[in-house]
Amino acid sequence: MQKPAASRSIQVVPVAAQSGATPESLAQAIGAARVGAVFNHGSYAVYTGAIRAAKAAGIGPTVMAGNSGAAQMAALPGPEGKGLIFTQVVPFPWSAAIPVVKEYQQALSRLAAGTPPSFSGLEGYISAKVLVAGLRAAGRDPTRERLQKALEGLGSIDLGGMTVRYGPAVHAGSSFVDTVIVAGDGRFAR
Repeated sequence: MQKPAASRSIQVVPVAAQSGATPESLAQAIGAARVGAVFNHGSYAVYTGAIRAAKAAGIGPTVMAGNSGAAQMAALPGPEGKGLIFTQVVPFPWSAAIPVVKEYQQALSRLAAGTPPSFSGLEGYISAKVLVAGLRAAGRDPTRERLQKALEGLGSIDLGGMTVRYGPAVHAGSSFVDTVIVAGDGRFAR
């Protein structure tokens, strides 16, 4: 993170929750660092408390996070969560404009009625589609080695508006990244 930031004249200041840290002490550490933005890739429970404490203390950097725990981190701070920014590795799960998202929503209503769409649910759905493609390509009686070889042989696959790519040296699948923001009611907006 330091190298790309430095190439843009951005200084990265590590502020981490230490063992036994309280939300208040973490908020004070953020305030003392005098940063314009905080990027969380840790426990959403710790950081939601720190967000509340920081706002109560008048400390207001932009708070950004990776996709893990996004739904919980968006909901827990209440109105103080407004403006949180998250990066996501799948399309917006509430927009049926992308075929794989529409397919996911239909599967949810058919198989898990009442379960709301989510980023992690869509990510799992997409991962399952890739696994099924790999198992089909591996043939009968797949082994771990045959499955790996089959996945690496898939190349590019359009899952319905989202393309993944695999090869012998390409295991990430996708480089898709989107950004969403939390609205005042705790829901995600684009």
